[in-house]
Amino acid sequence: MKEIDFLIGQIVKYQLDNNSRNRAYVYKRYYIMYRLNKCNLSLSEIGRMMNRHHATVIHGIRMHRRWTRMQDKVYLHEIEPLVQAAINNDYADK
Repeated sequence: MKEIDFLIGQIVKYQLDNNSRNRAYVYKRYYIMYRLNKCNLSLSEIGRMMNRHHATVIHGIRMHRRWTRMQDKVYLHEIEPLVQAAINNDYADK
């Protein structure tokens, strides 16, 4: 539950529930969707938190997995602040 609260805080901090298609927002949004999914939230719940449809959440999780598997440098650079914040709060991806 604490990790979910932390992730919700990151949504607010980076304004990830907005309608922007800017790469920086999109990449951070996809990372947060992935982490919330790892917390066993439903796709609909995640979508409501981020003002998105559940299908967008599915797409975001798939893209996160693809880009991390490929070690996409741009993606990893954009999500680095979120990853570091998670590590600093003992929510590192396990």
